[in-house]
Amino acid sequence: MGHGTSFAFIKLYVDDHDRLVDFYRDVLGMNVVSHEVDGEGENEHEESLLSFGSEVGSGPGGDLIIVQEYHRPTPPPGEVATCFWVNDADAVVKAAVEHGGAIDIAMEEVSRFNTLCGSIRDPEGRRIELMQPMA
Repeated sequence: MGHGTSFAFIKLYVDDHDRLVDFYRDVLGMNVVSHEVDGEGENEHEESLLSFGSEVGSGPGGDLIIVQEYHRPTPPPGEVATCFWVNDADAVVKAAVEHGGAIDIAMEEVSRFNTLCGSIRDPEGRRIELMQPMA
């Protein structure tokens, strides 16, 4: 099942976006490679993508995304969302459900990134985001 799957990023949900971006930039030397305020209604959020490289995915290891959701409670400290690139999101979602996980957010097209994105939950409820490149 793991063939064609690779780690993409860790996402931290925070109460103070700017403070945490400054922390990871100034303490660990990460570069802010993108920043946006996006979404509408309950999905409105601010996020910054940090990397040890100069662009997304260019540094060693994965990237870090700092997210402040404006209309949802922040998860407890220590809670993170991981994200993986996959070649067949349908197969991964099916396997997750068969192994005690659940669908969190159905896969949908995000045309500005040329990907399908969605998320599943592991058997203990942790969010795992999935991204599949569009053909």
